[in-house]
Amino acid sequence: MAAAQGSVADSAPLTDSAGRAMLRWTLGRSAGPQGLAVRAAGLDATLRVSARARAGAAANVAFRDPPAKGKPAAPVRLVAVVTDAYGNRVPNALVVFGARAGALSASRVKTDDSGLAAIRWTPARSAGAQSVTATLGGTTTKASHTVQVAAPPKAR
Repeated sequence: MAAAQGSVADSAPLTDSAGRAMLRWTLGRSAGPQGLAVRAAGLDATLRVSARARAGAAANVAFRDPPAKGKPAAPVRLVAVVTDAYGNRVPNALVVFGARAGALSASRVKTDDSGLAAIRWTPARSAGAQSVTATLGGTTTKASHTVQVAAPPKAR
């Protein structure tokens, strides 16, 4: 027996009186399809077993490619990425967004099938550093991002 992902406790288990062999297959850390090849001694055929590993519980949140600069009152798209302890993206996780200044298009968003939660944030009209936070729902795990908002153009 050989696991393409993960591991098996015994690579050569013995059969019981009914001719059945049992083994424990621990799936790998990556979410998605995983495979195991099983072969009986003396036979040329190989049995291929497959399983689909799902992401674990949401453990991390981060902003994906956030802008460093913004313009007063000009909407900015912000995307939060939620992952499990192994870096797999987690779908259907609640992200709570907050901002001390400006306006959010939504404050509570669930991640999509790719583990992404997107909002639009409109910075306040004042110049300077303005921050947005993304917190995993029901936890204290959060990410924060600061955008330097330029001064509004002077009237002529």
